[in-house]
Amino acid sequence: AMAMALLAETATGMMVGINIPKGKTPLLKSIDCKYVRRSSGNIRVETDFDHARRQTLQQEDKGEVPFYLSAEDETGEVVAEFTAVWAWRKLK
Repeated sequence: AMAMALLAETATGMMVGINIPKGKTPLLKSIDCKYVRRSSGNIRVETDFDHARRQTLQQEDKGEVPFYLSAEDETGEVVAEFTAVWAWRKLK
């Protein structure tokens, strides 16, 4: 279960890290996990990162954005759902 949460944190953290400009620092503010059913085999997560979030990350000096994720196992069934909230601020 925690491995899936770590996967969700890593996926969203990569999206934030790739899209945040130099001079800003990201921080995972919260992550909410809802485990739907027992998983089987490999796990894959998908997030809803879009152009609007990218612009917000790049243009605002301070803020936060939520990411909604789902985790699927080898059968293609959703086994967990996550909400991760990332914040950032300008470095001094």
